[in-house]
Amino acid sequence: MDDREFQMLLDLMGLSFPGYRKGIDWRVHDLHGDPPDERFDIIFLRNSILMYCNEELKARVFQRIISSLANEGFLIKGSHEQLPREALKFQPCFDSPYIFRKT
Repeated sequence: MDDREFQMLLDLMGLSFPGYRKGIDWRVHDLHGDPPDERFDIIFLRNSILMYCNEELKARVFQRIISSLANEGFLIKGSHEQLPREALKFQPCFDSPYIFRKT
């Protein structure tokens, strides 16, 4: 996602503010490993394990994603990811098939 696309997403979410990158801690995480110790306000999930692995592994990894996301946090998925049943803890947001909020 480039700067323009990210700014559009922030605008859509009502989070647009100057210097947004200064307050963001960008990380890449191996979904096979243990979840980070802290919770994230937003997780971008693109070209992930949810596309390529069996259902058992998808469920296990998605549980790690859920546990890493703060309550009321946003999950933004790519157009090809299919969320597993555990995604019932999420509500679609902004009339988008790609943006969800943890409930």
